[in-house]
Amino acid sequence: MQTLFTLRIPKAIFVGLLLLIAIPSTLYPWDRDSGVAYSERWWDRKNDDDYNYYNEGTHDCANFVSQCLIAMGVSLSAGPGTDNRGCIPNCGNLNTNLDNSQGITPTTITWSNTNFPSNLRKGDVIIFGDTTGNYYKHAVFVVSGTGSNALSNAHCTDRHQKGITWWYGTGANQWKRATFYHKP
Repeated sequence: MQTLFTLRIPKAIFVGLLLLIAIPSTLYPWDRDSGVAYSERWWDRKNDDDYNYYNEGTHDCANFVSQCLIAMGVSLSAGPGTDNRGCIPNCGNLNTNLDNSQGITPTTITWSNTNFPSNLRKGDVIIFGDTTGNYYKHAVFVVSGTGSNALSNAHCTDRHQKGITWWYGTGANQWKRATFYHKP
């Protein structure tokens, strides 16, 4: 039998392709720019075509942050609480996934500590909460800046490019606890 063409792949390319298949995806860096682009597009509306919408309590903010992470190439399916579209509509489950399944060691501070992690940057996640048991109440996605100058987008009440101190402080509507999730 004759073939119409012969495929010749140089050895270096073949070995490179094998390595891409063999190396776990957790070793690849996240595509932070894609996550930021998604966040900037959807911060003020719901992407109902691709994802479920949750409008109660700690659900839509975590769901939105999950969507941003998925846009970065992060698979959340290994952790608890994913819905039928691969998102995590709960801040507590999002914390558990990032901490246990994504290889991230979170950094937590409580008010009046304002020593924000200097390595915080676009594509990272912050979950705010209270100091007395409700630790994981509101998730935000960092879209620009670094460290204490980081800006973030969020859902529940749609927010665009808010600084950490807008969310965190002593005000009546500010959170007193912040957990930062940074993957190098």
